[in-house]
This record gives sequence, C-alpha cells and structure tokens, in this order.
Amino acid sequence: MAKLDNITSSIKKGVNKSVNLVKTRSKKIMAVAYLNNEIKLLQQRREEQVKEVGEKVCGLVKEEKITIPEIRELVGTVLDVERKIDEKKRELAQVRLASEEENQKQGRTDQEKTCGHEIPEGAWFCPVCGRKLSV
Repeated sequence: MAKLDNITSSIKKGVNKSVNLVKTRSKKIMAVAYLNNEIKLLQQRREEQVKEVGEKVCGLVKEEKITIPEIRELVGTVLDVERKIDEKKRELAQVRLASEEENQKQGRTDQEKTCGHEIPEGAWFCPVCGRKLSV
C-alpha cells in the first residue's frame, strides 16, 4: 500500500508541476499578445497623428505660411502626387463619359457593358471590369 501511495503522490506532484508550468507559460503568452496588441494600437495612433500633422503642414505650405526649404520640398512631392491623382481622375471621367456616349450610340442597356461582357440580370457590378451599374 505504501508503494501505491508513493506512486500516487509522485503523480500528483508531476501533475501539479505540469499545471503550474502551463499556467506560467499561458500567462507569458497572454502578456506577449497583450503587449503586441498595445504596440499595434499605439503605432496606428501615431500614424494617424503623423498624417494629421502632415496635412496641417501641407496646408500651411500651400498658404505660404511655412517657407522652410526642406519642408517645402517634401510638400512639393505631396503636391505632385495630388496633381497626378487629379489628372488621373479627369482621365477616368473622360473615359467613363466616352463609354457612356458609346453605349447611348449603340443603344446598349445596363445589361451590356462597354467591356463587351454580358451582365447577369440583377447584378450591381460588371463581373469582369467591376463597373457599377445603375439600378
């Protein structure tokens, strides 16, 4: 009987040790996950703040209230991108207008696309080119 008690005691000690080890590791894993999440949230907040600062600086440079050459140069690159975006938006509007005019000339309905693909009835977008259909 004493031998059985020794075995039972050894098993209990082993189980308790394993449970404590799992608890310790779980706590560490949870702490790491929590801290990683906190870091990610803080990085997102920082990005938002940097963006806000950048927007304000760009506005001040446009208004010629800031004349520091390095900042003006950086803002100049942003303005170049903004001009390119506006240019592409104008090009897109022209393409859409030409496409609509072509549709009207050929008597096409919303079920037929300028990309030439048939549109399933009830669809809101062309499954090929992604153009939104008027419903």
